[in-house]
Amino acid sequence: MGVQSFAPCGRQLCIPAASCGVFRCAHIKWGDLSTFFQYPEQLRHIIYTNNAIENLNRQFRKVTKTSQVFPHEESLLKLLWLAQHDISAQWTNPIFNWGAIMTQLSILFPDKIAL
Repeated sequence: MGVQSFAPCGRQLCIPAASCGVFRCAHIKWGDLSTFFQYPEQLRHIIYTNNAIENLNRQFRKVTKTSQVFPHEESLLKLLWLAQHDISAQWTNPIFNWGAIMTQLSILFPDKIAL
């Protein structure tokens, strides 16, 4: 959905009701969101995919979703510990195209990042 498909709704923007499903109108803080879109695509990808806490919570939900009932609290804690052990192994993987991203950051923020 492009920016052109948004309709003005007072000081905020509304997504058309046909694309919202249950919600008639989703209000967006366009000032905050437009700042995000000013960054290059590679940098935006890093920002929205590398929120570590959200990623960890998503992985925990994925693991616990398969078992709706746990016999006792200890079984749930063991499952979460094993899941975090597997998840933390992925944290050592390098970020794809990191050199280009650092170059973009040094151009956007020359006073904070020097190469």
